[in-house]
Amino acid sequence: YSSSDIFIRTIKTSHRLQLCHAHVTSGFNFQVDKNNYLVKTKPTIVIQGINGQLIHAVKTENFLTNKSLGDPSVLQSALSILSDEIVPSSERILASPAYRKSLAIGQRSEERR
Repeated sequence: YSSSDIFIRTIKTSHRLQLCHAHVTSGFNFQVDKNNYLVKTKPTIVIQGINGQLIHAVKTENFLTNKSLGDPSVLQSALSILSDEIVPSSERILASPAYRKSLAIGQRSEERR
C-alpha cells in the first residue's frame, strides 16, 4: 500500500517463499514527506518471530518521529535503538537467537528500499 506519503510494508524471511514457517516477519507503517524524507508522524514498527511476544519497537518509533530518513546518522541511530529493543528467546525449534535478531535488523534496512 502506498498513498502520496504513507508507506506500509511487510517483510517475511523464511526458508522458502511459500508454505514455510517464517523465521521473522516485520511490518512497517510510515508517513514520510517525499521531498525531504521527514517522518511526519509516529511510525509503526512491529516484529514477530524474535520471542514469544510481538515486538512493537516503541523506542525506535519515538526516535524516528520528525527525523529525516535521508540522514545516515539518523538511520544508524535507529538501527542501534532497534537492536537494543530486540531480545530474542532461545528455542530449539527456531533459528538461533543471533540469526533471528540479525534478520529483524536486516528487514528494517530492507524496508527503506
